[in-house]
Amino acid sequence: MYQAKETTNGEADSIEKLREALKLTQRMLDPARAGEWERVQWLESRRQFLLRNWFSQGVLPSPEEVQAVLREILEVDREVASLVASGREESARVLREVARGRAATRAYRQVEG
Repeated sequence: MYQAKETTNGEADSIEKLREALKLTQRMLDPARAGEWERVQWLESRRQFLLRNWFSQGVLPSPEEVQAVLREILEVDREVASLVASGREESARVLREVARGRAATRAYRQVEG
């Protein structure tokens, strides 16, 4: 887990923004586990906004602090990405079943019809 060290005010603001992105990333896990993809997407858009702003600012904290927080973001991100991939596979499977059911219904109606 990340541990803070002494920083200047600008560096403190900078690392705080990065920590907020980490919190958003961690908050994405529960809705991803529950298949609440709209919530995941909303949190991701907020996180992207924070990260874009963070990367465009002039003051950066020490590389060690940045590395520690980014490492945690990437670790949680891998889990979220895995859950998203599983959700996509499940959605694709359901859509294939629905398509087969529709095709069977059409075939039945043509025979009946």
